[in-house]
Amino acid sequence: MSGRLAAHASVNEACDDSACAALTTLLEQLREVMTLLPVEVYRAQPAARVSGSIGAHVRHALDHVSALLVAVEGGDLQYDHRARGTTLEIDPVTAVGEIERLLYRLDRRVPGVTERPLTFSTLVLPDRPAALVHSSLARELAFVIQHTIHHCALIALLLEWQGQRTPYGFGVAPSTLQARARARAS
Repeated sequence: MSGRLAAHASVNEACDDSACAALTTLLEQLREVMTLLPVEVYRAQPAARVSGSIGAHVRHALDHVSALLVAVEGGDLQYDHRARGTTLEIDPVTAVGEIERLLYRLDRRVPGVTERPLTFSTLVLPDRPAALVHSSLARELAFVIQHTIHHCALIALLLEWQGQRTPYGFGVAPSTLQARARARAS
């Protein structure tokens, strides 16, 4: 392998490792928050304009992580195929168990697969056929990280609404944390 190709491969592996490390950290933070959460807080239905309980947001975020891992493991990427109304939505212990399973799968992924191109279909309008999307596992990994952060932010709001505390940075985008750190340093 030429020096240029070797350098490119090492950059891809570093991106793969850092993105997977970011997703691992997010799942570990979510597990930490869910571990001691009372069932009634996990199941509570907020005001009518807020979509879903904490459990519903956890299930939704974990469904996306699972869909990505299926693709990493060689299967088809299917974000739209989600299991709604499961025990995961009403039991934080089940959520912690699912997070543990996803962390195990993430830890055992094949390094370097994220540059693999892929095509998947997704519903963008409920009354139209699914759209065909061309992407890569690297791009979808970045999407799942941002999607998980977004749902952790909603979970943090739902926890605060119920008088619960969240760890610093839970549900906050890395760019926001970086900007806050820069502002404190100036």
